[in-house]
Amino acid sequence: MCGNRLERLYEEINGIMKRLGFMGHVQWEGARFSFLFGPIVKKEGLIRNYRDILDNQWELLNRFYQACLNHGISSAHTDEEIDKVLEGI
Repeated sequence: MCGNRLERLYEEINGIMKRLGFMGHVQWEGARFSFLFGPIVKKEGLIRNYRDILDNQWELLNRFYQACLNHGISSAHTDEEIDKVLEGI
């Protein structure tokens, strides 16, 4: 997937969460990304090691992933698929 597409996807997901007042955030570096949920998103700086994510709300993360799969969302490759992912989220 093109870097610009990835950035668009992640930035727009972060925008959706912010507009909805949802405590969620996508952190990424290149093609690697992580969803963070709960008070952890208020931490300053990037997540750098496993200790930084101990407070992630893992049950909510699992429910989010399951909901994405239930709506046919997997990895996105085209602009149209990214639109589908964003609509599903």
